Amino acid sequence: MCHLILMLPVLALIVFWLWPVSIAAPLYAVVFLASGIMYFFLMRAIRLPVQTGVEDLLQSMGKVIDAKQGVVHIQMHSEIWNARSHDELHPGDTVRITGVDGLSLDVEKSTLERD
Repeated sequence: MCHLILMLPVLALIVFWLWPVSIAAPLYAVVFLASGIMYFFLMRAIRLPVQTGVEDLLQSMGKVIDAKQGVVHIQMHSEIWNARSHDELHPGDTVRITGVDGLSLDVEKSTLERD
């Protein structure tokens, strides 16, 4: 589908074979302008930061809600995750996610406030 959108100005050249130039040129100008506007918004959407998946998790901040016997649970984006850390963590500590291994997060203690 996106290939058709990108090819729209080329496909619109057919109007020059169907109608006289006095009708085809303004029609083609409208198609060309509409394509330019679509390209602008598509390029803007492509440049948006990632909002899902592992890429979003990395470098995000979370809050420790439970740390008992080496098992740490953190809350991040209204979800509770299993975590592991080399730092000593206590409930209420703010952590930064440094890695993802399956359904467990690698975290490190952070001195920054939570997002």
